[in-house]
Amino acid sequence: FFLSLFDAIARKQTMDIDYRRFGLDPKQRTIFPYYLKQYRRRWYLFATIVDHEFITCFSLDRILSCTKNDSVPFVESGVDFNHYFDDIVGVSHPDNGLVEHIVLKGDRWVEYYLSTLPIHPLQQLESLGDEGCRVTLDVMINNELIQELAFYGDHLRVESPKRLRDKMAERAQHQIDDYRQ
Repeated sequence: FFLSLFDAIARKQTMDIDYRRFGLDPKQRTIFPYYLKQYRRRWYLFATIVDHEFITCFSLDRILSCTKNDSVPFVESGVDFNHYFDDIVGVSHPDNGLVEHIVLKGDRWVEYYLSTLPIHPLQQLESLGDEGCRVTLDVMINNELIQELAFYGDHLRVESPKRLRDKMAERAQHQIDDYRQ
């Protein structure tokens, strides 16, 4: 449905989609499509559902059908998608929308990766020599950030904020518990 949605965005066309969230039955939605973005080899549609005020992110691989709806006038979004992703890793905006100053400490191994493949385009990486590196970034805490941090395992540790550090520790403990069963 990529081309149909791309065309609908360009023409400002209201669409009806059948969408199946993981583990749930499909649901028909009338939407105003605004933007397409690829993240981790998957395409996402950013749209507003009729009678909702917020942007919703739909994974294209879970859209089952997509048709034009000429009976509902298209409603513009006030969102500037050129900057919508500036403060996040990935595609999901958390409900609170708070940008937080995140400090990470990594070993020498992860320093090489983060210098060539940053977690976020605006991250700051400071080499600490044999002690590894310190990384700072100002982003919203979302699932994609947590997954990205977990990818580096014991090579990267959250120093602050405490709530993110606690969330990562809880996730690690859950993995330990699963492996010990």
